[in-house]
Amino acid sequence: MKKVLAAVALIGAVGVAQAAPATLTGVTSYSKNGTAIWNISLGTGNAQWDVDTGTGTATQLGGTLKMNTKVGPNILSTIAMSGGVLGSGAPSATSWSCTEGTFGYNVGAHICGNLLLGGNTTLDSIIGNSGTATTVILAGDDIPIGAPQTLANSFNNMTLSSLGGGNWKLSNGVVGVGGYDFTFNVVPVPAAVWLFGSALGLMGAMRRRTAA
Repeated sequence: MKKVLAAVALIGAVGVAQAAPATLTGVTSYSKNGTAIWNISLGTGNAQWDVDTGTGTATQLGGTLKMNTKVGPNILSTIAMSGGVLGSGAPSATSWSCTEGTFGYNVGAHICGNLLLGGNTTLDSIIGNSGTATTVILAGDDIPIGAPQTLANSFNNMTLSSLGGGNWKLSNGVVGVGGYDFTFNVVPVPAAVWLFGSALGLMGAMRRRTAA
């Protein structure tokens, strides 16, 4: 019994798992044209996330995050993602897509493809989706103004920080420049629960060794 208590004390000294269930509460994006608040209620299972406050990683556990943002009544674009893993390195996802809204066409641009429609104000290029990226086959007088929207250039190199009260922000956003903020409400897993489970496992292993 003393050995078990000592092992539990050692576990407590080292630390416990930091992963915990979390609810996605908001998404904000930034660009040189301003700040946009995204409607995150369009998909299924948006609340099914796991946030590891130790590694700074957010993992989508189920459903599809589908969100859009508008300029006035016009949709700018719609992003959908499933199986997403976001953190300090390159993001990954089972699927990701950017779907064009009406705003870009109204101002002679294609937001997902990141191009201007040229003098004829008509989309001549072919815009598609390949896995987690928007693909562009340039044609006509369309003018590229940057890389098309992809999972990698949207949600890469994100940093997790505490906002207090169980709220956390995962962000690569810079006001007036670009990037995104994801905000979560994290439900902490009590350390006692993790320690109790670990102690039971240790006791079982010690009993097996004694019996042997």
